[in-house]
Amino acid sequence: MRKNRKSGLRKERIIMLAASAFILTALTMTGIYVNQRNTQDNDQNRIDLNELNEEIQNQTNDIADQIAGLQPQNPVNPSDDLDVEINYEEANTSEIVLPVEDRAMLGQGEEEAANDWLNIPEDEILQSEIASNTARETVENRTSAPEVTLHFSESDDLAWPIVGNILMNYSMNQVVYYKTLNQYRYNPSVVIEATVGEPITAAADGKILSIRENVETGGTIICDLGDGYQLTYGQLENYAVSEGDYVEKGDILGYVAEPSIFYSEEGCNVYFKMTKDGEPVNPLNIMQ
Repeated sequence: MRKNRKSGLRKERIIMLAASAFILTALTMTGIYVNQRNTQDNDQNRIDLNELNEEIQNQTNDIADQIAGLQPQNPVNPSDDLDVEINYEEANTSEIVLPVEDRAMLGQGEEEAANDWLNIPEDEILQSEIASNTARETVENRTSAPEVTLHFSESDDLAWPIVGNILMNYSMNQVVYYKTLNQYRYNPSVVIEATVGEPITAAADGKILSIRENVETGGTIICDLGDGYQLTYGQLENYAVSEGDYVEKGDILGYVAEPSIFYSEEGCNVYFKMTKDGEPVNPLNIMQ
């Protein structure tokens, strides 16, 4: 009986050892398989990463080559001054182009402007500089010139602004008939017959105070003579002067225009008025 029990225990131990060995073997095989699988996956991933790195390197090299092709052979040192030699004798027959190192310092559009300037013939450049200097000196002279002191009195003579018959005489003592208006009015001016396009000249030295369009007198210039005297010229166009200009007796102020609607029946004329401190003065009394 005891012998049979020992035999049964031995068999159970053998079975347990065999099962343990089987399980251990299965686990070992599974571990080997998983390890091999992971190794294969890692190798595959490593291959893919290598290919990706190689592709990135190739693209980087291509970009570097393109950048190298755009860069000048001799890099520009920002501290160096640009030195462009221009042969003006060849400027008329050949195109001058900025050196590569200088072109690298310019933006798009600036290079074209620089090349256009370089291709201007020397004589044109000199003429342009002379004209610019002359204009600058003229402006400086005008702005820096001292204010002219004007003087005028009734003992001075006035010149006729235009030669022609008097259509309407100065009359502040009694009214005169205005044909266009069909009414009687005082006349503070002298209305002189004229022809369209004739020049109107300054009757005395003075300064142009204003140039305006007036419904009654058309294109109108007011000129200061000094000491409270002013002259008004009406029915002008194509002005030859500007506000602020100083004029001398005989200078052209403008040209005769078509008459305004206030003088359509009287015909083409020059409106000429003189005032002293704002009050009308008969210019005929001192006209030559």
